[in-house]
Amino acid sequence: MSLYRLSVPVMNSNLTDETREQHLIELRRAMTDRVFIALDRCLATEGDPERLALMSRLSDNIAYFAKHGLDVGVWTPTLGFGVPLARKDVANVDSFTRITSIKGAVGKDAFCPMDERFTALIGGLVTDIARAGARLIMLDDELCLSVRPGLGCACDLHMAEYRRRIDESIDRADLTRKVFSGGPSRYRDAWLDLMGDTLKGFCRKVRAAVDSVDPAIRLGFCAGYTSWDVEGADALELTRILAGKTRGFLRFTGAPYWISLRRFRGQTLQTVIESVRMQEAWCAGSGVEVFHEADSYPRPRYHVPAALVECYDLCLRASGGMDGLKYLMDYTSSPLNE
Repeated sequence: MSLYRLSVPVMNSNLTDETREQHLIELRRAMTDRVFIALDRCLATEGDPERLALMSRLSDNIAYFAKHGLDVGVWTPTLGFGVPLARKDVANVDSFTRITSIKGAVGKDAFCPMDERFTALIGGLVTDIARAGARLIMLDDELCLSVRPGLGCACDLHMAEYRRRIDESIDRADLTRKVFSGGPSRYRDAWLDLMGDTLKGFCRKVRAAVDSVDPAIRLGFCAGYTSWDVEGADALELTRILAGKTRGFLRFTGAPYWISLRRFRGQTLQTVIESVRMQEAWCAGSGVEVFHEADSYPRPRYHVPAALVECYDLCLRASGGMDGLKYLMDYTSSPLNE
């Protein structure tokens, strides 16, 4: 038995009666242990034809791969990446509270988990995924309050709660100055506690939604590059909340595409590899299942060479202590493409 467990993501929307068998052939050829069926974002309400069709296809695809001996996980977005909202979703969610940076910039489709309407929508969606037959559900790496569009969330809901906690009137400009400059202070402590409490509370609600179907279903998430510090609750803490009574699992942050797309100036492949190994060290002895992300986003090889993916995967296999999530098939093209 291999000491390294290989997971491969495929898009639910790219799995059809015509392509599913070829996907399976390629997954077997790669000696895949687990397939993650990745979902397009769905913000449709319960009973909406779009959501019903999505879950029907997902249920068929879970059953198909499970029947052929693969472990099957489902990968779903939650808070949003901050890109423009799809026209079809405007009527459902346009009034929901967006994640808002400390400078007042607003995420276009990134919603604040303090908005109970949004949290209820995601809870219902995750419940549907569990009912579709998922035994393993992974939340995407937009499960954070920073990055898009800035540091943390300073929406009206968060600002009101922050003022309540510090018992002081404060605007975003004052918050920026008091939290993000100078030495340790009660303002910074209160801010980090609020950010962490928000994410922990959201994770508890998602876990409760899964438990309403079956407490034995595993639930985990993908770390982002702010998930270990400025979010106020680190990735391991959120993993344990999401796990409930099951064994937790966590996908680390860091990927080969960071080099080609120059995510951070001056970064090399070896520095990304070492940052992933550092995360593995932080999780050592936790009992949490961990794996890296060998992602070639946006996937065509003329953007991110396959050599980067292979070198990244090889080094982290040799390092030991973690499994791998490896992008071997394009999200939108034929499974034979590249």
